[in-house]
Amino acid sequence: MSAGTVGGNLYGGAVMENDASGAALGAVTESTIHLSDAAQVTGNVYGGYTDENSNVKGNIVTIKGGILNGIYGGYSSGTGEV
Repeated sequence: MSAGTVGGNLYGGAVMENDASGAALGAVTESTIHLSDAAQVTGNVYGGYTDENSNVKGNIVTIKGGILNGIYGGYSSGTGEV
């Protein structure tokens, strides 16, 4: 992304609640986000994100300019590998 605004969080890949039990299933691996120039993200930037015990590995966030807040290559709110 080299221009424009994301009004919230930006995810390269994400696994969130997606089945009847409310549990997230799967892993987020090898996602890539490139930010440069006039890119703006009002929330956080996550190369990979899971809200359960899934793995989040090998995700990349490349920054060459822009206006950003919190930046995470990978994030798991559970016990998943990051």
